[in-house]
Amino acid sequence: MRRSIRALAAAVLALPLALAVAPSAHAADPTTMTSGFYVDPNSTAKQWAAAHPGDGRTPAINASLADTPMARWFGAWSGTIGTATGAYAGAADHADKLPLLVAYNIPLRDSCGGHSGGGAATPSAYASWIAQFAGGIAGRPAVVLLEPD
Repeated sequence: MRRSIRALAAAVLALPLALAVAPSAHAADPTTMTSGFYVDPNSTAKQWAAAHPGDGRTPAINASLADTPMARWFGAWSGTIGTATGAYAGAADHADKLPLLVAYNIPLRDSCGGHSGGGAATPSAYASWIAQFAGGIAGRPAVVLLEPD
């Protein structure tokens, strides 16, 4: 358990180094840099609505889900993380919208409860992953939620 806590502390302490990118003048409020939040045109809800235009539920699904901005989660399943976050942030930027991204790969995640285990294998692997995550976003405006659970 002590080793897990030390590894987690090391990952958290490495985070500022991984994100050591000079913030822009708007870093405190990225909402001022775009025309609103990004709605992912490839979300499951959008895909369902497009595939079922005649379904009576489609207008409600569009209004309550498909047309509502929400965060996209990125983790070990995302492939090359810098490419994934870059594509998402780039699509949002092209639409002049602000993307919401969730970084979900902290090492030893949920090492006690086991309900959402996984994450990077080591603190140094996480530091590399989160640096690539941020690198994909580059200088584009974005809101990043770190490990929300």
